[in-house]
Amino acid sequence: VYLKAVNHPVRREILKILNRYGQSSESNLHQKLKEKNLIKDKNNLIYNLDYLKKAYCIKKIERDEKVFYKITKNGRIIEYLK
Repeated sequence: VYLKAVNHPVRREILKILNRYGQSSESNLHQKLKEKNLIKDKNNLIYNLDYLKKAYCIKKIERDEKVFYKITKNGRIIEYLK
């Protein structure tokens, strides 16, 4: 699960974004990935975020009815991948 999580182009980009900014809202991630033409709809984003959570690469944080995602130690592998 972990290798599939970090080797997928969309999930890899999510990890890069979270690594760069520390944390990001779900809507911000959706916008950035849409701008790069990596995803088209929100369901695709949710699927990939769930996959990264299952691989313990990201952590979901719910605060004031907003959802944020934060990179974990496992997700920081992105710093070493090209």
